[in-house]
Parts: sequence; structure tokens; C-alpha cells
Amino acid sequence: LLIAEMNSSAPVNGNALTTAEDIGERFEALVTTGTRSVYTFIPNLDNAIGGMEKQTLIILAARPGMGKTALGWQIARNVRESGAKVIFFSLEMSGPSLWARAACPAAGVTWRDFLANLLSEAQIERLLEESRSLRARYGDRLIITDTMHTTESVWRAVASHQPDLIVIDHIRFLKDKGE
Repeated sequence: LLIAEMNSSAPVNGNALTTAEDIGERFEALVTTGTRSVYTFIPNLDNAIGGMEKQTLIILAARPGMGKTALGWQIARNVRESGAKVIFFSLEMSGPSLWARAACPAAGVTWRDFLANLLSEAQIERLLEESRSLRARYGDRLIITDTMHTTESVWRAVASHQPDLIVIDHIRFLKDKGE
């Protein structure tokens, strides 16, 4: 009786259901278009997971202080180095603090020494040189935003810039009208 009742009612959204034939056709198109992954360029990680599947939500989850931001930032930079376009939504950390995670180690200085103003003139010059080098390497293909966003503004940014990868750090801080 319930199935007969369901068969007689109109679909709520008017969308037809997908058949096995449709899914098989879509799968075959994927097979012929090449890679389905965006590689992290972290060899052990890529060997374990085969890269990150395109058009898939992947969540890095761990307790505080375990390196989620560092891993997401490293993946974003690696993907950009491969020639791809990346948007990094840094909702928890300022852009300059995030940038320091790349520039300070490259210059051989610690962020703590930079914050405490304990750098020598030579270290400051090296830090500035590394920052300029990173700017030239990443250019406009690594977009970093550290302002608050809503789900809608993320969708608009993605539609506008057409990135190969987006990273949202920290998704809990993404504002939305609903839950």
C-alpha cells in the first residue's frame, strides 16, 4: 500500500532519479578523461590515499594543536606549486600569520623570534627575500582570504575564480543562515 501511494504521488522536486545506465555512462566519461585526483605532493599521503578525489569533500579532523592548519596549508602550497589554482580560506588565522608558516622556515627563522623582534638585520633581509620569492612563485594562482565568509560567499568565490582546490580552515567558523 505504501509503495502504491508513493508511486501515485508526484516527485517533490521534479527531478528524475538516476539509473544504473546513467551512472555507468558518467563513470565511463571519468575513466576516459584522466586522473580523478588532486595530488598533495606528500608522497606517503598520496601513496596511502591516491591523492584527493576531485569534487569530493575531505575533512581533516583532529584535536587542537595537531597540525591540521599546517597540513592544509602545505597541501595548498604543494598543489599550487604543481601549477594548479588554489583558494585558501583562513577563517581562524590571519593571512600574514599563515604566510609566516611558509616564509619563516624558508628563511631559517622561527615565528616566535619574529614575534619577539629578536631577528638580526641579516635574518630580516633573508625573511623579506623568502617572502618575495614565495610571492613570485605563488602569484595569483594561490588566493588567500582571511576575512569571514558565508557558505554563499565561498560558492561565489569558487564560481568566480574556478580553483582546482579549495581549503577552508576552519569550517566551524564558516557563517551561514541555517545550521
